[in-house]
Amino acid sequence: MNEHRGTLDPPVHLLDPFAGDINPVPATGCARCAAEAARRKAARDAGHLFVAVEASNEIRRHARHRSDNSSRNVHGA
Repeated sequence: MNEHRGTLDPPVHLLDPFAGDINPVPATGCARCAAEAARRKAARDAGHLFVAVEASNEIRRHARHRSDNSSRNVHGA
């Protein structure tokens, strides 16, 4: 039989998906970032948090990818 140990693990604190650096700003003048920002807003308005967070992740990855490879066109646009 399992014995009760008397204590519980401390509570887990999750991040707010719409706060701080979890909410990246789309790159100025980038059509792909603008499309992801529009998708994120529509998802938030509809209450689809997973889709909104996914769009934020795409903006974050796309902006980093573009800045790391600014000398070459990696997206074919």
